Amino acid sequence: MPKITPTLSIVIPAHNASKYLKSTIDLILRQLEPVGITYEILVMENGSTDATCQVAEELAREHPQVRVLSDATHPGKGRAVANGILQSHGTYACFCDADLEISPEHIIPLLQALKEGNQIATVSKRHPDSVVTSPLRRSFLSIGYNSLVRLIFRTGLYSHQDGLKAFRKEDILRLLPYAQDTGWFWDTEVLVLAKMAGYHIKELPIHCDYGWESTFDPLSGVGYFLPRLVSLLFRYPSLRRKVRASRVPSQNLGRAAL
Repeated sequence: MPKITPTLSIVIPAHNASKYLKSTIDLILRQLEPVGITYEILVMENGSTDATCQVAEELAREHPQVRVLSDATHPGKGRAVANGILQSHGTYACFCDADLEISPEHIIPLLQALKEGNQIATVSKRHPDSVVTSPLRRSFLSIGYNSLVRLIFRTGLYSHQDGLKAFRKEDILRLLPYAQDTGWFWDTEVLVLAKMAGYHIKELPIHCDYGWESTFDPLSGVGYFLPRLVSLLFRYPSLRRKVRASRVPSQNLGRAAL
């Protein structure tokens, strides 16, 4: 029998995620099983020094929907997500962070937004209808960062870095050759590229509570994101011309993004 193409591919970049990867997969499975769609889960292990790879392989043996791809030499969230999309089989692709900071209950609403004609759908902590409780320093930096990106690149989006986004695969493939960042900034870069391409992006509100005080350091965050924003700003004019003129066939995109 021919293999059925899944409707949805879920990419999970996993770096040193052995402590919570199993609970993450279990939660996603519980959300998707009652819906009745075909799907696959790609665990993209990248450079872990703990038992992430072993845990992922055990999950793959237990659940036929789960596949594991490992790249020990090239860690980085952005690289892992891009490679996962390239290796996926679904008509639609989404990614969620391995710690499942945002509930998988939002996956199906994101998928529905894509089926309604949007090229990208993302949850948004800064959406006016979102209810988010988080440490003050984290909220302050988030608001400032998103306001700066919106102002500089005219994205019109409330939020850019939230760890649950979904894409029409044929559309995200067009953007991957132009996304240079291999780390956390990949989220912002892809959304800026999508706006250059004239894509429709749907933001969905969420309810979440970060009642704990994380180890997140605002100064480190500024030190990481600010140089990347400046770099993207300098590349913006030439990128815009290339993205708008791009007619690259999907089958040629894999090599460019790897």
